[in-house]
Amino acid sequence: ITRTALELRTSHPSVSKHLKQLEDNYKVKLLNRNGKSIELTPEGTEFLAYVAVILDQLQQLETRFLKHSGRKPRETLKLGGTHALSATVLPLLIKSFNKHFPKIEVLLRSRPPGMLENTVVKGALDLALTSAPPRNTELASEPCMTLKVIAFAAKDYHMVSEQNSTAKLPLIIRGGGTQYGTTDALLATLRNEGFKPKVVLRCESPDAIKMAVKQKLGIGIVFEEVVKEEIARGLFKRVHIPGFPAEATAYVIYHKHRSLSPSAETFLGLLRRWCASRRNRNSPRSKVSSYEASG
Repeated sequence: ITRTALELRTSHPSVSKHLKQLEDNYKVKLLNRNGKSIELTPEGTEFLAYVAVILDQLQQLETRFLKHSGRKPRETLKLGGTHALSATVLPLLIKSFNKHFPKIEVLLRSRPPGMLENTVVKGALDLALTSAPPRNTELASEPCMTLKVIAFAAKDYHMVSEQNSTAKLPLIIRGGGTQYGTTDALLATLRNEGFKPKVVLRCESPDAIKMAVKQKLGIGIVFEEVVKEEIARGLFKRVHIPGFPAEATAYVIYHKHRSLSPSAETFLGLLRRWCASRRNRNSPRSKVSSYEASG
């Protein structure tokens, strides 16, 4: 509230008073206050969505009729995501957002988790969807959705089905060896289970992993959404491994101390509702318990 007051060139009590007047006028609680922090209530998020439409219309009026003031730059919503989430989840949400806010330009950048953190901290992105909780203390994070992680191979890829703990797994994974996230947790889990995972190739994107698997270089590790269609068409087959972590968590991250733009707040509310509906629809999945190639 203090930062808002500075931006509006008014006082802290004045901003608080206006917020209270809004709540009294519409008979709704817009904010939850926890010590020095505040957050939007679900009603507040919905309220903001309506306000964003009004502000967008006001901007259009000023652009159209206040010609002497010059044309205002188009508002841009800057989003980020890991490669897999940028190819699966985010396009669906952006499509829904564009349907209601067609005048707002959306910029989407795909980056590894560490790079996404740095980009959000520097303000080049409003918020990002990532496969790892942030390490930077300047960032806030919210667990958003559970994603199933699977192992897959080419449909005619032959591997020995071993039940002993010395099984060697030729893996094709994401990252360049210095990234942290789902694949690193996967490797640690496999080692704890007694396996000897051998990383034969690290790729920068899920598409590169799929191409390498198609060439029978090894077993790929990706989110299920990435290869769901190819598995359904019989181009790839699943590979089941004991102790394999069947689920991973995706997080939405944003700066703790920088106010989100109205469009970013609206998108965050949309993302929260979508994730809530997904959690209600999907029941927890147990870990995979057999080591065999299926297809």
